[in-house]
This record gives sequence, structure tokens and C-alpha cells, in this order.
Amino acid sequence: MKSYKQILKLRDGDLNSFKKLKISILSDQSTQFLSKITFKLGIINSLNLKIWEAPIDQIDNQVFNPKSEFNINHFDLNIVFESTHSLLKKYNSNRNSESFCEEEFKRFKNLMKNSYSQIKQKLYFLIFTS
Repeated sequence: MKSYKQILKLRDGDLNSFKKLKISILSDQSTQFLSKITFKLGIINSLNLKIWEAPIDQIDNQVFNPKSEFNINHFDLNIVFESTHSLLKKYNSNRNSESFCEEEFKRFKNLMKNSYSQIKQKLYFLIFTS
């Protein structure tokens, strides 16, 4: 298994012969490291990844706004990345902490439902600890 540094040192080379995939990354924080490592892992797996990153903390806006870049374009894979740090911040500022999990689950469900019903795209959620 290669380390993060070893993967980032890989040369891009000629990607024209690789299968092309368009990926969107929507996140509540910066995705520069996630984007870089995803692109390089694509090379390892003979994939030419075109990665679009939504503006930071614009997940709901990109999914629910029919004129957003996310909705205008078609992506082969959509990644929603939310940090536990951001979720904890939301939880701490929520007046009704007992219903927080249920509210967040409904939000995730609505994000998935809207993205699939509007543009037939599935969302894949990643939640990592900070």
C-alpha cells in the first residue's frame, strides 16, 4: 500500500487512453486534498478523472438550486463530504439537540431524493472525523 506522499508524487502522464469519468465533490470544507488524492488514485486505476469541486459549504445550495453548476452538468459520480467537526458545530448550535439526528437524516434523504429525481444522479456521502 502506498502512502499519501507516494501517491501524490505519481506523474500524470498520458491520460487519453484511460476511461474518462466526471466527478463532483460537494463539501462543507476545503476539498483540495481529497480532490488531489482522488485524481491520483484514478491514475493508479487507469481512470482519467475530471473533478469539479463545488464552492465550500454549498452542498444544499448546489443540490436544490436547479441553475447551479451541479445541476447543469452531468457527473458520473457525486461525492458529498461532510466533516464531523461541522456536524458537531451544527449540533452544538441546535436548540433541539434531541431531534438533531432525525433532522440531519431528513436533510441527507432530501439531498439524495432531489438529486436523483431532478437529474438522475446519485450522491455518495463521506463523513470523516477531523
